[in-house]
Amino acid sequence: AMLFGTEYAVLPIVGALTVGIWIAYIARWHNRRVAVVFALLALFSPFVFLTSSTPMIHGIEALLCSLILFLSRLDLETPAKLKKLGILCLLFFSLLVRGFSIVAFLLPLLIYVCWTQLKKKSYLYLFLLLLTGLSGVSANLIYQYHAYGDPFLTGYRLEYPDLRYGFGLTYSGQIHTP
Repeated sequence: AMLFGTEYAVLPIVGALTVGIWIAYIARWHNRRVAVVFALLALFSPFVFLTSSTPMIHGIEALLCSLILFLSRLDLETPAKLKKLGILCLLFFSLLVRGFSIVAFLLPLLIYVCWTQLKKKSYLYLFLLLLTGLSGVSANLIYQYHAYGDPFLTGYRLEYPDLRYGFGLTYSGQIHTP
């Protein structure tokens, strides 16, 4: 979106899709009244407004997590290979977008889904999940190698003599938000 200068047009759409996914989730597994209340709260929420209007990765991150949660719940209810493939593709892209926080957020869900599959004596989902994780981490390492010259040098640690990315140093000495 930034290549075309449309990030301010795309981000509200991403925010609306995220809120729409949660409205559908609440309406399906709770009730419609709660979904209406959620929709009104989201409409007037400063958090939703800011994440949907600021060109940062948090809106995309919320959309990917929401899609993975919704599809995982739907797949537990009515299993289908296409849903599992969608979850794995979204998880792969999530690892490229902001893997460290998305994995931490989704880890309980992924453990639960794997546990339910293992109870059914199905090992394919666990295998594919591990393969997706390995390929996502590998793709990220390849990107870091080509971008920074070292696969283990992240953008958070990238420094030049007169230039630093981000908002300054954190307590651990790392640069915040490249």
